[in-house]
Amino acid sequence: MPDSDQTNALTFLFTDIEGSTARWEANQVDMAAAVRRHDELTESAIRRAGGTLVKMTGDGAYAAFPEAGPAVAAALDLRARLQREAWPESIAPIRIRAGIHAGPAECRDGDYFGPTVNRTARLMDAGHGDQILLSEAARKHLPTDADNIRLLGDYRLRDLMQPERIYQVGDATESYGPLRVLNDQLHNLPTQVTSFIGRDNELIELIERIRAHRLVTLTGPGGTGKTRLALQAAAALVDTFDSVCFVGLASVAHADGVGPAICDALGLHDQSGLSASEVLACHLSDQADLLVLDNFEHLMDAAGLPGKLLEASPRLHIVVTSRELLRLRAEHQFLVAPLDLPSVKHEATTSELPDNEAVRLFAERARAIRPDFCVDTSNAASIVAICRRLDGLPLAIELAAARVRLFSPARLLEHLESGDNALGSGPVDAPQRQQTLSRTIAWSYDLLTHDEKALFRRLAVFVGGRSLDAVERVCLLGLGIDCLAAVEALADKSLVRVREDRSGEPRLDLLETLQGFAHERLLESGELEELKLRHARYFADLVAEAETEMRGCGQIKWTRRLEEERPNLDAAMAWSFDSGDNRHGLRIVAGLRDFWFYQTHVHDMGRWTSRALTCVDEGDPILRAGVLMTAGFHASSRHDSSAIDLLDRAAALYESAGDRTHHALAQVWSAGARELFEDGLDDARVGVEKGLELAREAGADAVVAQALNYLGEIERYVGNFGLAREIQTEGLELSRRTGEVRRVAMMTHNLGWLAHNTEDNATAEQLMREALNLAVEYEFISLVADTLIGLAALTATRGNHEIAARLIGFADNQVARMGARAQMADEADHVQTRYLVSEHLGTERYRMLIAEGAALELEGALDLLR
Repeated sequence: MPDSDQTNALTFLFTDIEGSTARWEANQVDMAAAVRRHDELTESAIRRAGGTLVKMTGDGAYAAFPEAGPAVAAALDLRARLQREAWPESIAPIRIRAGIHAGPAECRDGDYFGPTVNRTARLMDAGHGDQILLSEAARKHLPTDADNIRLLGDYRLRDLMQPERIYQVGDATESYGPLRVLNDQLHNLPTQVTSFIGRDNELIELIERIRAHRLVTLTGPGGTGKTRLALQAAAALVDTFDSVCFVGLASVAHADGVGPAICDALGLHDQSGLSASEVLACHLSDQADLLVLDNFEHLMDAAGLPGKLLEASPRLHIVVTSRELLRLRAEHQFLVAPLDLPSVKHEATTSELPDNEAVRLFAERARAIRPDFCVDTSNAASIVAICRRLDGLPLAIELAAARVRLFSPARLLEHLESGDNALGSGPVDAPQRQQTLSRTIAWSYDLLTHDEKALFRRLAVFVGGRSLDAVERVCLLGLGIDCLAAVEALADKSLVRVREDRSGEPRLDLLETLQGFAHERLLESGELEELKLRHARYFADLVAEAETEMRGCGQIKWTRRLEEERPNLDAAMAWSFDSGDNRHGLRIVAGLRDFWFYQTHVHDMGRWTSRALTCVDEGDPILRAGVLMTAGFHASSRHDSSAIDLLDRAAALYESAGDRTHHALAQVWSAGARELFEDGLDDARVGVEKGLELAREAGADAVVAQALNYLGEIERYVGNFGLAREIQTEGLELSRRTGEVRRVAMMTHNLGWLAHNTEDNATAEQLMREALNLAVEYEFISLVADTLIGLAALTATRGNHEIAARLIGFADNQVARMGARAQMADEADHVQTRYLVSEHLGTERYRMLIAEGAALELEGALDLLR
């Protein structure tokens, strides 16, 4: 091994015992002995293979080898020894995961430092017990004909810039779960579907600026690649911050939506009447987080918010992409220039072109269209001229490269130089590169037919994406074209991007610059207001259909669809209320209450309900009742007593209008609101029973199930456990028949608590786990939190108080983020569970474990139960 303070190329081996935390919790005495034995076997295997044990790392090891072969031999030897060992049944089996990587590292005082060491640890983190993973850098030093090495593929290890080619060592029949790559607990950065080309120096400089300054704004015209550069820098800094959060603002229509958009990206929701900025200030106050606020230029009225967050959060750093500065005191500008261009002397040769950023971008994007495309002496001069003509703007280059399917580079250049097919330049006082980009987009636009142009500009009425159904119903009126054929034509010309939504249905996206261009053409056409009216009507109709389906077996499908359409729903409500044509906005508010509740969008519910209550009139009692219902539901979710009056008014309106189903529903919800307040318990029982009778008479099974849920919870709270079980069982069976899966999960959870209340803990465990699985599968996060507290109570009865405390910490953190509270019977059991666990552990230990649980992501919390 080398002396200190030297840099050498070595092979590193990292190992770690899989699931060691759970094993320590299961039996500390057996685990302590097992770790000592593990350490002995590890040190022996490393020494026998000729390696150096740098240090033990908790429940693992870290070793250095002069070559890759001995490192692989040591890992295989150690795995075999551990498999042969007779481990105590309480903690068996003891299995390691291992990562092997090679490269230079700096040695200081007997330890090693640098990217090679860090990447080896990341590689190990990606594996499973008994799995040995090998990097490409280590693999190339092994025999090429080795039959015990299998390629798994290319993966990202917390790093968008350098994907790792990963191999598995061992028998070819060995199979493990998917690699644990790119730890999403640390960030929400979107995956990049194309490679990052060029800007190496700018990237290094930007990373240093972000480290040194708390607010960095990337400026430059549309199309220069500000977003992509910001994402690359953020990806490189994942390990520097507690978390990295990307917030896309392109679909935010108004300045007051910036705070809620950041809350959504962070998973924060309305909390006890706090504004979004107050929620953010509280959440970020003591964390070293990095926020990336993308596309801020149209929201300058909210420019003060980043400054307020920085004042409230001393360790927070913010990166902004915008076409103009926010003009805050802490702001540091980072100008994103166009890509480097080849000099004139290189226009006719390919000798130095492969290293040029703009040419590399053109060539790679062209190969995506034509795999056989290459830069050679026949086209090099034209490609250089195209890149220079487009001033190195990445978006313009990508648009031009997409044309190689139809035109040679020489022909492309002719079109750009002639301007015959362009609509013209931008404003004469705009930078030349902006005019060039506008000409490039206009040229693509001008290649469309008359009807394709109309469709393209009309797409700008949507925000954040559009489904084919929405495009057909909103945009095709008066056009003689087939929707699918027209969309395919636009996609072929790189004017729209087609992707699949979560249900596998196609969805159309426009790049920001293309969206702006299309919107300008829509304004010029005089069609904008008519299109916005059609847009609002379409989404009001969509919500009405979803409201019906949300109470049956279509619940999950429609929840996901509405989640995808949130930006469009916000835009439709905003236009409706701003224009004075309130009806469509009111219909959306009335119809979204179940969606907002199940998806924990409590802030959205409160914000839009407040707008709706100022607009609703006396003309349509059904619509007014629907808005009052949503307002009452919002108040009820926050234990606000105003819910009772709002829901009573809605019930009266539905009764007068003869709407029996909604009358029953409003009656049940009103009574359920009374159940939240202990002094109203008798009134609540009477009210629920009345609602139950009305629902049965109306044949509204979904409402009957809700009534039974409330009634069963009331009986559980007062200790009538037998009656409560009968009621909840009836409601569960009914919910299963109607297919309302989230109600099934909720009532299964309630029956689990009843079993625990009567000390039938085996049944309680079975029911709670069943409820948890459903809640996770169907994304019912508030119920996930409630059920984890129930499982914490059961875990504590078995003596595992530390796991119980961590589960409570995770659940309480989720509830705090959502801003909604549990029903009274649940809340009483939650309080009792917290008290018992705290008493057993002591206050200091309990608080520490609660904090550990709060820091977990969902998968980590679920791991505690495995």
